[in-house]
Amino acid sequence: MKNFLINKDFWKAPGFILFLILFSFFLREVFLVAVFPIFSGQDEARHYNTIQYLNEPKEKVWEIREAEQINEKKNLDTYNFSEEIINTGNAAEIFGFKDSLNKINFPAGSMGRNENLINSRQWEAINKKYPPDITGRGYQDLYHRLGAFIEKKISNQSILIRFYLIRIFSVILATIFIFLSYFVFKNSGFSKQHSLIMTAIISFQMKFSTYMTNINYAPLMFVSFAGFTLGGVLYLKNGLHWKNISLMLASVVIGIFTKGSAIVLIPVFVGLLGFTTWKKIKEDKINKKNIILVIILCIFLVSLLCRSYDVLSFLPKTGGGIGKTIESFSDYASASLPKIYSLSKNYWGKIGWVRIDYALSFIWIIWIIEAFALYGIVRFLFFKDKRPDFIPERKYIWFFLTLIIALQIGIRFFDWRIFSTSGKLNLGTPGRYFLPNLPVHIALLFSGLGIIIKKKSYFDYLIVFFLILIFLLSFHIIFNVIVPRYYL
Repeated sequence: MKNFLINKDFWKAPGFILFLILFSFFLREVFLVAVFPIFSGQDEARHYNTIQYLNEPKEKVWEIREAEQINEKKNLDTYNFSEEIINTGNAAEIFGFKDSLNKINFPAGSMGRNENLINSRQWEAINKKYPPDITGRGYQDLYHRLGAFIEKKISNQSILIRFYLIRIFSVILATIFIFLSYFVFKNSGFSKQHSLIMTAIISFQMKFSTYMTNINYAPLMFVSFAGFTLGGVLYLKNGLHWKNISLMLASVVIGIFTKGSAIVLIPVFVGLLGFTTWKKIKEDKINKKNIILVIILCIFLVSLLCRSYDVLSFLPKTGGGIGKTIESFSDYASASLPKIYSLSKNYWGKIGWVRIDYALSFIWIIWIIEAFALYGIVRFLFFKDKRPDFIPERKYIWFFLTLIIALQIGIRFFDWRIFSTSGKLNLGTPGRYFLPNLPVHIALLFSGLGIIIKKKSYFDYLIVFFLILIFLLSFHIIFNVIVPRYYL
């Protein structure tokens, strides 16, 4: 397989190979969409309830009952979801397998548990218990509005068809994310061959694959991050051009109107424009019109941030002065640092359903490779090791690192903010929170390895080895963990 993948004749049609990668990813994701039972994704019932809430008439003509949100994990009736979601979940007995790790209890025949009852559409897709249990900004976030549009167009169908079609919408967004990732790699300095292999690696990254099958605003946010990254790479490559600026600006706007995590793109955007503009001013290579454009864009982004969010509400509530703040952050660091081990396992796809799982063996190999890559990046940036011509220039490496640091700071800041009021790591910072930067991570990984290896022929074998490793890990998790978990 290695000899086949490094054969030059194989790469003469990169467009067709990219299509195969995207098409195979889409088919595999649709398979996983069908494998995962209804409402089994992360907060999936809440996200779907948000979509149904957006489709409710503005005038509530039905009886509304005030109900406290108790949210007992094993009792769906304690959630303030729509009548249809609660009754569908109970009919499908989702909490019978979700918490106890039991298999799905199929009746005799080809139909699912109470499938005829669910398809009979006896329940209304409206929230009768208030306040409705929806995502924090669901009333104005873009993903749920698009999901509500799809739901409304097929409102005459059963909940099973509506629910799983919106899951497939998430898969389409994930496919776009992979498509954009290829152009991030190619335009940053990797060859078409290496870019295609790295794109395939992303398509087999198991945490990404499973997360993208959910009804969740994450897929659209991922697209915004990939679009911004591509715009930044093109900006560094081609300079100040309306296409590059427009791509970054559109990505920031989409991200902000999807999920709060995209806020971190604003300082990166402003910093990128400001730094490159300052350099060109020093070199006397920029005209006044471009300077005015940069200032206007920065003002627009800051005003957009202030308009969309209460910025002051982001600050941690430590209940004291600087001393209390330092103490709170110190407590947070002490509580969160030991979680990095489990975070990294989760990032690479480790699932906690089984105590003995061979996935960890694969992940240990990945960690060793990451350690070598980190060493290579440090040598490249701070010891000025010579750059092989098959990896990106330093400016791209710095840009990629800035994106990773910005997202890391943003997530940690929000986690600390919650910790400062509750004293607990309620957010948890699972590995999936860092997946928006997956193409950036992969680009840095192989840039660092390229610095150490130097020789392109060895690099070719290493990148194919990593693809095979991630493919085997993906295959193992799907068929030895996920499918047996629910069905065997």
